Amino acid sequence: MTAVIQFRNVSKAYGSDARAVQSVSFSVERGTIFALLGASGCGKTTTLRLIAGLEHPDQGEIRLDGQIVAGKDQHTPPEARQIGMVFQDYALFPHLSVAANIGFAVPKLSNRERRERVETVLELVGLPDLHKRFPHQLSGGQQQRIALARALAPQPSVVLLDEPFSNLDAARRRSTREEVRSILKKAEMTAIFVTHDQEEALSIADEVGVMRGGEMLQIGSPQAIYLRPVQRDVAAFVGEANFVPGQAHGKQVECSLGSLPLAVEAEGTVDVLVRPEMIDLQPDPNGPGLIEQVQFLGYDQLVKVRLNPNLLLNVRTRTWLEWTPGMRVNTRIRGGVIAYPRNGSTQPA
Repeated sequence: MTAVIQFRNVSKAYGSDARAVQSVSFSVERGTIFALLGASGCGKTTTLRLIAGLEHPDQGEIRLDGQIVAGKDQHTPPEARQIGMVFQDYALFPHLSVAANIGFAVPKLSNRERRERVETVLELVGLPDLHKRFPHQLSGGQQQRIALARALAPQPSVVLLDEPFSNLDAARRRSTREEVRSILKKAEMTAIFVTHDQEEALSIADEVGVMRGGEMLQIGSPQAIYLRPVQRDVAAFVGEANFVPGQAHGKQVECSLGSLPLAVEAEGTVDVLVRPEMIDLQPDPNGPGLIEQVQFLGYDQLVKVRLNPNLLLNVRTRTWLEWTPGMRVNTRIRGGVIAYPRNGSTQPA
């Protein structure tokens, strides 16, 4: 596989104290959908702007299709980078039709070629009959796809998407992100999108890069990021996490949940990562757990179980299981767990 985008020790600061990106290195292979995931202020949007050429790195090197576009004494302007961009608010021109909005992205084509390109990308995004409509006549999901069609029209090397689903309601967001992934895959397009939504990143991306404080903490498949987080901070940010104090002895760890198998060997005082869906509950009048709260969420329910004064567990269970506050329960853990040392290190023990 060929790397379309390469970051090599890239840093960017705003003023003397505000380092937005710190020594970030990663690459994105052709045809890959890559998510930059992190909380507000982590550096993900600055990273996207660096790729686009809207910012220049203070140090390091950025390559697109093997060519240096940013580095020492080198800065290729945005318009020369063959990059498509989908902005958070879509940035469609309200006074132009759908066809004219898309055609705006390919000004050098002849009128006939422009019409053909507009028809091609509208067919690709599944909206072939909307070319005469104006943005105000489109739903949020349709506007999203038209913005993507405009970004794809110049046949770029890579498409960048900045929080592309944040303006949609929850139900429409889920269906639109499935449509966008399908469109990008059909176009065999390399894409990078920025999001703070963990579910969004895990469901759309082929690879996810988790950022915090300007640093890249982990890069991997959605499964690796969620099931095998290499740092405690990644485990805490990506999905729900219970951290249970324990003592590790090689392949086992002793904690309030019993003696549990470790996915990675560890020694000493640790915090054990237990995802809510890993915990099974069994009613027991003499059980150590006390249910304090039950939240019905439709597709499942969140049960809060007090094991001791210092440990409150979040547990995900099926909706047909009836739990009520005040019930006593036993807990059972499914699968191996990961432990992180309590000596200040964020790496697995």
